[in-house]
Formats: sequence, C-alpha cells, structure tokens
Amino acid sequence: MTKGWIEEGKHPLALLEEYAQRYGRKTAEWVISEEFRHYTRLALVDTGAYDPAICRNHAQANATFLGVAYEEIKGSLALFENMVKGQWDKDEFIVLQPGEEITQRMFLSLIEDQIHPSQ
Repeated sequence: MTKGWIEEGKHPLALLEEYAQRYGRKTAEWVISEEFRHYTRLALVDTGAYDPAICRNHAQANATFLGVAYEEIKGSLALFENMVKGQWDKDEFIVLQPGEEITQRMFLSLIEDQIHPSQ
C-alpha cells in the first residue's frame, strides 16, 4: 500500500464497502476473501514522498481485516523518475520503436537478465 492507493480507495477495506453496495455484505466479504486469499502480508511502502506515519493505522487495519502480516518497506521513486525523464536504461525498461509489437518474451528476457546478468 501507498498513500496514493489509500487516497484512491484501492485497498481491501474500501473495496469491501464498494462491493457491499453492489452485492451485499456477505457476498462482498466472500469476494474480498477470494481476491486476496493468496496474500500473506500487506506492506506499506515508504517511497519518501510522504510521511508513512499518516497511513500506518489505515494500512494496519487492512492487514488485520485480511488476517495477514503487516510490514513497512522502503521504496523508491527512482524508476518513475527515470521513466518521466526519458532515462530508459535497457536493464529496467523495454523501449519499443513505433509500430513494434510487444511480446511476452521481451519481459521474460528482462527478468532473466536481472536474475543472471551477463558477465
């Protein structure tokens, strides 16, 4: 979770309320439990763009609701900043030419290169 996700209502407790209005509380709880059933933790990501203390209680409440571990992790806006600045390092970005088709292999190659960098 981040402050943005919380503010936009893209977290389990907000989704529960949204679904409850559509489908009723019991069905909403079932949908949420299915949607998040493989989650083992909920992390509040500190990107340095906000004080995580203002989101901590909300994030912890979501973890409690899901019955998963809560943790806080240090994040970074570096990837986003590089994307916006046009600094598209081939080790972090897939850059396409106009009309070039996106393939799954491009993503798999990027991951493989990160796992096993050429020496």
